[in-house]
Amino acid sequence: MQKIWFSLIVLVSFLVPLGVVSAAPPTPAAADAQALLQTTRDDRILGKPDAPITIIEYASLTCPHCAHFQDDVLPEIKKQWIDTGKAKLVLRDFPLDEEALRAAMIARCAPPDRYYAFVDTFFGAQSKWVGAHDYREALARLARLGGMSKEEFDACLSNKGLEDSIVQSRFVASKQLDVNSTPTFFINGTKYTGAPTVQDFATNLQAAFAATAGQQTAAPSTMQTEPSATTPPPSTETTPTPAPAPSATHKPSSELTVPSTQAPHNVAAFLDAGHLPESTIWNRLQGWFQGLLGSHS
Repeated sequence: MQKIWFSLIVLVSFLVPLGVVSAAPPTPAAADAQALLQTTRDDRILGKPDAPITIIEYASLTCPHCAHFQDDVLPEIKKQWIDTGKAKLVLRDFPLDEEALRAAMIARCAPPDRYYAFVDTFFGAQSKWVGAHDYREALARLARLGGMSKEEFDACLSNKGLEDSIVQSRFVASKQLDVNSTPTFFINGTKYTGAPTVQDFATNLQAAFAATAGQQTAAPSTMQTEPSATTPPPSTETTPTPAPAPSATHKPSSELTVPSTQAPHNVAAFLDAGHLPESTIWNRLQGWFQGLLGSHS
């Protein structure tokens, strides 16, 4: 019943902008779309709040392309752009299914300084909970690794206000910013869709950084660029070719070991579910999570 309920919400969020459904929750006027591209006190910011480049990512925690970005692209972008103070990242929830909604709620219930550690783990361990027979129990096990008690976990998933706010945020992004796929990025207001490579993303960040300094922008990347609600259409008629989509299946290595005090770039790289005992996998996850908590503190 819950999956049916969430599916109906998702359907309505796409039909309303098309005029097929007239009833809808109240949303900001179109003139307020620019405000949606500004950071708010509810956002979880990775990086310095005053960084000149703002990256807003709309993602679903069950989306394999989003996991690819988190595991394989973001670590290098973080090192080159976020850790150096040139850019900040804001992840906003755009759940595509009930599992993603529940995982988003759990991450939001974590202390703010642990939010991205929870997100990293949920993305990296997608194979352990997405599509699981009891995905809530799998999420509960992951949450316990991050220090969330069963009572806190249950209270979080019972928080109707939090649930409604995430669903409403998704609806507003769909209606006001025309977000209809994940991941979708806004880099200083310019919309990009598709599965980027590190080079693609860095090229677009360089263009945004040059624009803030009044310089000539860099050559466009292969990411799909779309005019945002606050950005005029580009003058060129050329349609960029989207970057190749990553495989939804990670290829882990059973040879990689990770110290519990240091978070690796890719949790999937050492979760070899086909060759390792379940207890070993969860022990490695615990080491991964503890390392993340240290790196994000």
